[in-house]
Amino acid sequence: MISTMRFVSTRTGESLSFQDAVLSGWAPDGGMLLPETLPPVSESLLKSWAKLTYSELCLEIFKLLIPDSEFPHTEFEDVFLSSFAGFGCLEVVKVKDAPLPLPGGGDPLVVHVAELWHGPTLAFKDLGMQVLARVLQKILVWRQEKQIMLVGTSGDTGSAAIEAVREIPEIGIVVLYPSREHSNVSRSQEVQICRRVGERSVRVVRVQGGSDDLDVPIDELFHDSQARSTYNLGSLNSVNIVRMLMQLVHLFYCYLQAEPTADRPAVLSIPTGAGGHIAAALLAVKMGLPVRRLLAATNENDLLPRFLATGCAKRGRVVGTTSPAMDVQVPYNIERILHIATGGDSDRVALWMDDFYSDGELCVDHATLAALVALKLESVSSDCGEVSDAVASVRAASGGYVVDPHTGVGLAALRQGVSAEEATQGPFLCMACAHPSKFPEFLGGLPGPTPSMPDTDHPCVSELLKLVAEAVDSEPIVTAVFEADNNQDWSKKLRDILDELQACM
Repeated sequence: MISTMRFVSTRTGESLSFQDAVLSGWAPDGGMLLPETLPPVSESLLKSWAKLTYSELCLEIFKLLIPDSEFPHTEFEDVFLSSFAGFGCLEVVKVKDAPLPLPGGGDPLVVHVAELWHGPTLAFKDLGMQVLARVLQKILVWRQEKQIMLVGTSGDTGSAAIEAVREIPEIGIVVLYPSREHSNVSRSQEVQICRRVGERSVRVVRVQGGSDDLDVPIDELFHDSQARSTYNLGSLNSVNIVRMLMQLVHLFYCYLQAEPTADRPAVLSIPTGAGGHIAAALLAVKMGLPVRRLLAATNENDLLPRFLATGCAKRGRVVGTTSPAMDVQVPYNIERILHIATGGDSDRVALWMDDFYSDGELCVDHATLAALVALKLESVSSDCGEVSDAVASVRAASGGYVVDPHTGVGLAALRQGVSAEEATQGPFLCMACAHPSKFPEFLGGLPGPTPSMPDTDHPCVSELLKLVAEAVDSEPIVTAVFEADNNQDWSKKLRDILDELQACM
């Protein structure tokens, strides 16, 4: 347990307290935040965690990272108890074994699928979002402040954020999401994002553009110090440090569910969009999580695999895929990844990110690339056909187990990246991002007979199916639509919405 902990900017090394880091989201200089130091997790400590519940492990890891003087640990106990009360299973997170046939034949790979989706919106983001909302509320109450959360989403983040904060009087929220004409956001996802429009503290904007397009006005506001102060803007995206710390928890938890003796290092496959989960995994490796290979699994939006192959990558146009939450060509957490790889060299990171955001190209030196390799990081890209084949092969081999397309990207990476010779050297873990009920179009397009919807007795699944059925003939209502031919005015329109929301709080 540590007595002090600061969170440092990736751009200048400026540091913030835990409370200020949570409220800020981004660092004041426009960078991202990371723990200044990492407590080591010894083998004996790791093994002692094997019998803890998910909530208990949350508390132990947060106690390691956050001093009691900064956020009382008894308050964390309350946060974790209340955060998971609305989840659909007592375990909060389940790990299930699934057979994954490899292309070369032979025995299937036994994959420990970490079901992170048992929360109210059936996405892994509920795990971090519910905790973050309650941490924020406590800090805002202590400081007698209110805050507006500005969130861009390409899939599950928006609905998870809204559900987490909608009943917290100290917080208002504005969510921007890409229209279905410009993205592969599913009907179920859109219905979830829009279901709370009309509530006092919730505003939702449909943008006629892709996820990278909607990030432009959001980034402009977050990098405008006057706007950030005027609206007291905060972030619930993976930029927020609490989201990253919660990802640390489930990485350790799922490893111990698969390997309770902690004897063997794991191969982790993590579906990757903005890169927050991978950045958290690198921190976990540095702390002591036993990992043999860390696979950043991407879809056709393959900037990260290209970057890791050569040290250089150029931003391209977003490719629409069956895994829309990962349709990202600007994985902004790459800034954190580079800061970790350079040992905290904020000057170099700032220079690289300035080039990336201005020219769309990122090039780093050989030593930085070698440092990422030393941290076991690899990246594998899969196309929609490979993803469908991976999901269908698991369904056939298991007798009916079905996963969503984002989890399918993780399975496809294992199919490509693991040889028959390595298949006996487990454990192999794949992070399962969302429940397949959110993607009925994907399930209907799988090879073979259309699978029946799984887990219909799960309370969160049954609620979603009912919600979608009731909205089948109606267009989801939004607060505003940002037209494609007026994108120069998006920032002004967004400020107008913030003004109106602030007046209602």
